[in-house]
Amino acid sequence: MLYTMRKTLAAFRKTSAALTFTAATCLVGVSPAIAQTCPPTPGQGNLCTAKDFTITSAIVRGPTECTIGETISVTVRVGLTSTANQRYDIGIFTGENGEPVFGGASCSLDALVPLEPPFDGDSGSGGYRDLEGDACGDVSESDGEIFKDIQLDNVLCKDNDGDGQVDISGVVTWSSNASQDFCANPDDPSQFFPSSSSKCILDPDFNLPIIVEPPPSLTVFKVALPGTIPADGGPVLFGVDIINTSVGSDTITISTMVDNVHGDITTTVGNDITQTSCRVPQTLVPGQFYLCEFIADVTGPAGYIEQDTVTASGVDDEGNPVEGFDTAEVVIGDAIPSILLGKTVNPTEVPEPGGEVTYSVLVANETNTPILIDTFDDDLYGSIFNLSTGAPNFSTCPTGPFTLGQLERLRCSFTERVAGDPNDIITDTITADGPDIAGKMAMASVKIFDVAAAIEITKTAIPASLPEPGGTFTFELQVQNTSPVDTVTINSLIDTPYGDVTTVGGAITATNCATGAILAPSETYTCSFDVEFFGAPGAIQADTIVVRATDDDGGSEFDFDSAQVFIEDVPASIVVAKTPDVSIQEDGEPVVYTVSVFNSSTVDTVTLNGMTDDPYGDVTMVGGAVTATTCSVPVAVPPDTTYECEFTTIASGAPGDRITDTVIVSGVDDAFNIVVGSDSAVVDIVGSIDPPPPLSLRVTKVAVPTAVPVTDVPTSAAYFVRINNPNTDPIRITSATDDIYDILGDDPTKIPIAPVLSCSLPFELAPGDSELCAFSGPVDGEVGDVITDVITVEACLLPDCLLTASAEDDASVTITDGPLSIAVLKTAQPTSILTPGGPVDFDLEIINTSDDETLTLTTLSDDIYGDVTTVGGDITATSCTTPQLLAPSGGRYSCTFTAQVTGVAGTEVVDIVTATAEDSGGLVVEDSNTAKVEILGELPRVETAKTADPTVVRAPGGTVNFTAEVQNTSATEILTISSLVDDVYGDLNGRGTCAVPQNIPPTQTYTCEFPGQVTGDSAGLHRDTITVEGTDESGDLIADSDWAVVIILPIGDTPVAIPVNPSWLIGIASLTLLGLGLARIRARKLPRVSK
Repeated sequence: MLYTMRKTLAAFRKTSAALTFTAATCLVGVSPAIAQTCPPTPGQGNLCTAKDFTITSAIVRGPTECTIGETISVTVRVGLTSTANQRYDIGIFTGENGEPVFGGASCSLDALVPLEPPFDGDSGSGGYRDLEGDACGDVSESDGEIFKDIQLDNVLCKDNDGDGQVDISGVVTWSSNASQDFCANPDDPSQFFPSSSSKCILDPDFNLPIIVEPPPSLTVFKVALPGTIPADGGPVLFGVDIINTSVGSDTITISTMVDNVHGDITTTVGNDITQTSCRVPQTLVPGQFYLCEFIADVTGPAGYIEQDTVTASGVDDEGNPVEGFDTAEVVIGDAIPSILLGKTVNPTEVPEPGGEVTYSVLVANETNTPILIDTFDDDLYGSIFNLSTGAPNFSTCPTGPFTLGQLERLRCSFTERVAGDPNDIITDTITADGPDIAGKMAMASVKIFDVAAAIEITKTAIPASLPEPGGTFTFELQVQNTSPVDTVTINSLIDTPYGDVTTVGGAITATNCATGAILAPSETYTCSFDVEFFGAPGAIQADTIVVRATDDDGGSEFDFDSAQVFIEDVPASIVVAKTPDVSIQEDGEPVVYTVSVFNSSTVDTVTLNGMTDDPYGDVTMVGGAVTATTCSVPVAVPPDTTYECEFTTIASGAPGDRITDTVIVSGVDDAFNIVVGSDSAVVDIVGSIDPPPPLSLRVTKVAVPTAVPVTDVPTSAAYFVRINNPNTDPIRITSATDDIYDILGDDPTKIPIAPVLSCSLPFELAPGDSELCAFSGPVDGEVGDVITDVITVEACLLPDCLLTASAEDDASVTITDGPLSIAVLKTAQPTSILTPGGPVDFDLEIINTSDDETLTLTTLSDDIYGDVTTVGGDITATSCTTPQLLAPSGGRYSCTFTAQVTGVAGTEVVDIVTATAEDSGGLVVEDSNTAKVEILGELPRVETAKTADPTVVRAPGGTVNFTAEVQNTSATEILTISSLVDDVYGDLNGRGTCAVPQNIPPTQTYTCEFPGQVTGDSAGLHRDTITVEGTDESGDLIADSDWAVVIILPIGDTPVAIPVNPSWLIGIASLTLLGLGLARIRARKLPRVSK
């Protein structure tokens, strides 16, 4: 049962509802939805097919499973995303007690209630928008997804669409006209009745992820031994086997056991029952059974047939009544040789398209006459004599006719593979017969159950971010069919907010996605689409892709995944240049400084808010040493623009002093990043007797930017050259040359640029004037390279240009590391295997998501299997190798490795693969991804056998040696036995050779013995039961029990009151354990572990 629950939960990890489920957190204090009148059916054609909202849902609080017909309470979180601009007065109706929302007897209503301020769309309880000034909540498209929590107290546990989950009927309603609709009371259902089919969304079979279990069931088997007795009757032993056959998790407590002929079988008072071991109450978990027997007198003339029925009654763990019954027949007359035949199958259900089952068979001689069995056939598999003892049947049955002595029995088993479609029931019948006996038939059935198909979609954004203002993003989709049996056909790929991703349009600029792909089990479909997204720094676009598909059985499957991209802030920078009008000045004379501030950002405007000088202070104000200024703040400098101003100071110092002062300019960009730049200037103090130099020239050169990431090269840098005339006479600038770039377009030996230097040569400068020239040149190189170039300017003194001078300055650009990234995708094929495990193919795809850098894939390592490029350990094959070159912007490498995945049934093996890559400069980047494989199969269990030696003692009793055998039926797990208890002799730990705890390896048997004193009157019957309890490797409880019977005979030759052979009674006791062949059956010889 535990295995069934685990597999069912895994199958419903994601539902195939029309409304998607998302993860949610627990809530506190959710108000229950109000029981109301259901809304009337709107007109206008199709019923509530509008698409004004995308709706998601999740269970916040509630059971994970329920029984058909019971009423449960759940808390549902509903997510609403408006696809229209604004929608008003949002109401949510759900049908109660399984009723439809339209035309039902009772519905619950929950509405959005405005509680502004503040707006809170995430908590599930509001407050919500009030866009029209009434009492009911509204939704705006700009809100994104908002959540509303609803408490439903009258949900009927039923499955309308056959997918194994609870279904409810629900509808979301709204108004689309703020001026016409006014909602006065959020508790009044009529305020939310849809006025047309275009103002509501209906899901009549909305899935809640709660597993629907069948009602509890109790199966009773009854056998009469002997089945024929001589006239005029006598005592008959009736064996009763009661099994909790519930498919779900219901525990059943049995309170009564009544026979329609002999009355209450748990007592010998007030009826004709002479002995009984039956007791109530008895509590049984699913799959557990209870065995007991009673002896009653059956009398009548020859030919009389007594048919009596035992009914066991009780309640499940929710108080619901449960009962089961069975009938046994006793014939009074001469007995003819007859046999008892029983057949069981394990498991009784297998997933489509089928699987292996084991049939267990019991044949017993009911009489004192030896009989020959020469016919032993199965109507599906032919003669059981012909089954193989090895693979594939592993038969333990005889290979030819066999003889059973008086009351002798034969137990055997064989394995077959059953196959069929979902819900098929495969029933086969065995026949055992021989000469002069009454042959018997027995049957067993296996049901083929539907394995719910499922798909999983993974969405990856490449890259995950772009610098402002944005650009083109690529979204890669991977859709995997995770069903182990069904193929699925992809019907649609819809993205919110981009729409149908199979069509170019809107923000989608390119796509290779398409519908109609048919995926075999474990197969993956991959495609991608490009979208444009622009925004301010920090802007995030979170979008969700929904895939819908149809499986082989016509069922609708869907899944969703989200990815988000964001716009990175690129802080602005400024370049400051400060130039004095003279390079020398006398003490007390003025110096005019020109300040240029260049905004090098291509996006942000920089607002200057400070301009200070060391040592002159705030240069935007006249005062102190500052005698005049044109500088001011605040001032906005647009992208790629220069702001220029001047301030005047008085030179102060002794001849020979050098005055160095620095101007610091500060501001903020559009994202309020602080921007700072500075530059210094030098003026030498001279005495009045010093003759001025004949001619001088000042050149200042800066590069913008001063550093570029390697991911952006080749690129270009802007160079700004300020040429200043510090002389008292005008000069002419006659020449400008750069040692790297052909800035005038006349030197083919240097790197060409376009356009050339912005200043036209020659040009003249008045005393103290300056000119700002600019050009752009290409920059390329490796990480760490510094590109430095020198500009040389020549000038002459006007008017005759007989005196000349030159000056030079350099600027540098450094190549830095750029952002590197890779993405790893990993899938497993298949995604589920039978215990103890087997080979699984893991498909890897490593994508270079860096914009411009080629990467070298250096390692591929798995946290479980190690280096996946090498065969060894659990890795049996691999196509993966390193190193691999990955081109920038989506270059990828794909490979597959095969590993042996092992585990116990009901578990999942999750492993992580990590890829490491590096760029040409040795910078390392890595990424990882996971894949999981579910281990299927039968959970471990134990089977217990108890025997007595001797089986007969004479009154008043004696010592009997009891043997207990405990077999671990698991093929993979070690079981730990923690308790051995006998209902007569108590705890067996330390008694005889018995001891706990015991660890039993797979398929092995633990055996121990203990003595017990058996006492009683003549013709008495002693019965005691041993119960074994323990745990498997996962900590799950395992238990089983068995009993033995010892007959107490009279002293000497005193006749026995029961007119049957004592050895026959021994056979009866053993046969009762079988429970008409439907209890567990053990092989005659079992592998053992030492005591």
